[in-house]
Amino acid sequence: MSGGKYAVTQGNWGNVMRIRCAPTLTVAAVVAGVIAMTPQVARAEAIAPCLNYEVRTEWGRLTIDTRPDGTDRIGVISIGLFLDNLAHVPGIYTWQAYVNGHLVKRGADTKDDNFHTAIRHSLYENGRTTINYSVGDIFDIAIAHPVDGGRIAYVTPENECLVASH
Repeated sequence: MSGGKYAVTQGNWGNVMRIRCAPTLTVAAVVAGVIAMTPQVARAEAIAPCLNYEVRTEWGRLTIDTRPDGTDRIGVISIGLFLDNLAHVPGIYTWQAYVNGHLVKRGADTKDDNFHTAIRHSLYENGRTTINYSVGDIFDIAIAHPVDGGRIAYVTPENECLVASH
């Protein structure tokens, strides 16, 4: 299971916010001195691959796509957030990318157009290679974008997908 489901709550100004919740366990049975633990919430739905993956909302859409980079079949995960209300597009987008529930990259980017970014499969920095994800990993991204002085806040819906190659 990745970093858990998302709880939806109302902010003090009435905007919807998403909060990452860690999975918890409950005691299911005690049999012959063995404590059996089961997840509180079981995942019933299949996770879609990150190949032209799209989540539509009432205010726009989020796209996630694993793309080749040279000979690397999963070289880049491309992310785009497209708001329908173009007047709300400019501004700062704060984001965190997760692989298997672990933070791999974050940022706060000011954009004049819709939000877009990419996460590279591997990075070579300071004489060291870092692998950010592999085929079969669960990827998701959380993006927040306040507008109108913070009275309105756009946040990404749940968007877990499996890293896959083309």
